[in-house]
Amino acid sequence: MYPIITYHRDEQRRDIFRSWLDGRPQLDEDLLIERAFYYSKNEQHGVYSGFANLRDFSQQIDAFDADLWLIVIGGRLTLRLSNGDEITANAEDSLVIPRGAQFALRSEAGTRVWFSAYQPEAIADGHSDAQPFKVDADVELGLIDGPAADLISSAERPTVHRRVLYLSADGKFSVGIWQATPYTRRQAAFGDYELMYPVQGEIELSNALGESFVYGPGQGVAVNRGVSNAWHSTGLVKKIYSKISV
Repeated sequence: MYPIITYHRDEQRRDIFRSWLDGRPQLDEDLLIERAFYYSKNEQHGVYSGFANLRDFSQQIDAFDADLWLIVIGGRLTLRLSNGDEITANAEDSLVIPRGAQFALRSEAGTRVWFSAYQPEAIADGHSDAQPFKVDADVELGLIDGPAADLISSAERPTVHRRVLYLSADGKFSVGIWQATPYTRRQAAFGDYELMYPVQGEIELSNALGESFVYGPGQGVAVNRGVSNAWHSTGLVKKIYSKISV
């Protein structure tokens, strides 16, 4: 199986889905989720990512039990926060929903999302005062160190910027914005699960079998923990990402 996974907007498969919600009967998955499946699933690590097609749904959520990043790829989600603010997410918008957040959720019939959820069986208490928020890809980024020099095979090392937008209570789940100038990196395996969503530029990722795929804005890409992959870009790349480090 090809271990660098492209998220397709028209997937029709179904898989057993572990609810994001807290298991109460009135929030059974059939009320919210019409069809769903995983691209990544590791119950030991609390890692879940994939696709969900949502129903017409309206419900108060008293305490969300996972850290979640989702990308709306069709339809609309509306969240009314505990402070009275309202967030509307349409296609191409993405949301961070912290574990423990309280809000009212409204989804239109046929709303489709890609998601990355962190829901381990044992976890420290969530952020009691954390509120869901919409990701702004245009926020100011800070300069960081790029990939290790021994991994870079291009003539120039990239200039890399990043901003972490959210970090879970235990520090293992993060959502952020990352940007880099062109570079080529050799095959390497990393210790994180990552879902990335390019918003600018194109990325060519190659696996250990020599297969290469190009990803650009509007496409989701999942790379599971320990998967060997190489990177090549010829222009500025900016992506929204979630990482789960275990």
